Amino acid sequence: MTAPTRMPRAVPQTGMSTTDQYRQTIEHLAVERLHDLSATELQRINATLAMIPSDVGSVLDVGCGDGRLLGRLPTRIRGVGIDYSYHACGGLTGRVLCASSEHLPFPDESFDLVLCCEVLEHLPDKMFRRTLAELDRVSRQYILLSVPYKENLRLGLTRCQNCGTVFHIWGHVRRFTNAALHRIVHGFEATSTRYVGKREPYCLGLVSSINQACGGRWAGWDRTTICPHCGNTSFRPTPRNFVTIACGLIDLLTSRVVPVSRRHWILTLYRRHGSPRK
Repeated sequence: MTAPTRMPRAVPQTGMSTTDQYRQTIEHLAVERLHDLSATELQRINATLAMIPSDVGSVLDVGCGDGRLLGRLPTRIRGVGIDYSYHACGGLTGRVLCASSEHLPFPDESFDLVLCCEVLEHLPDKMFRRTLAELDRVSRQYILLSVPYKENLRLGLTRCQNCGTVFHIWGHVRRFTNAALHRIVHGFEATSTRYVGKREPYCLGLVSSINQACGGRWAGWDRTTICPHCGNTSFRPTPRNFVTIACGLIDLLTSRVVPVSRRHWILTLYRRHGSPRK
């Protein structure tokens, strides 16, 4: 199985396992993101719902979070949610389970469609591979995936001012293209694809590296950002200096010259080989 492009820089080893670091990150994310919906996020949710085929009667939402998509499923569909976060599941009612995506507590082919949105880019390697196998196992006909599209992971890197760990501000650890997404889904064929949202302006990788290494300029953060090493959630802005000003001017000029497609997320529906076409 070929994995999508990995992070350009690794998180230092700590006393916690990678799985524990992931747990810490998603618990913080669940608390801070609760019911915080932007217009772009709603656009992605609506686009996802529109891709569900008419013959689907049951859906498993893997990584359902605060239920923002699960609660908007058509009434004709029996929806079940599962999430690794205790905080996320604790705020939901109905058919919701707290469990790992790498060990889905359901028999084979339990659901017409398995939905996995904004999850795969966060998963540690072993959990990533096992999750893909589980999505395949419990799906009867379809898998619907949503991930960031051609994300420049370097632009999302920040440095913890408490312990010095370099990490992605949203906990992303891999980058997806169309080809990379298709390579990880076996036994299924892509039937439809949509793109939603705007991508960040183009920036030269060398300029970003210089800005980070020499200017101390890292990605901004929000309340969902947490250091996976020490758990720090307080960050101070980097003072401007000659390097950051020069790199900022280069980035501004580059973004004006190099066009970027207006795509932030890619949503792809896969149908199991041999399933009847509707």
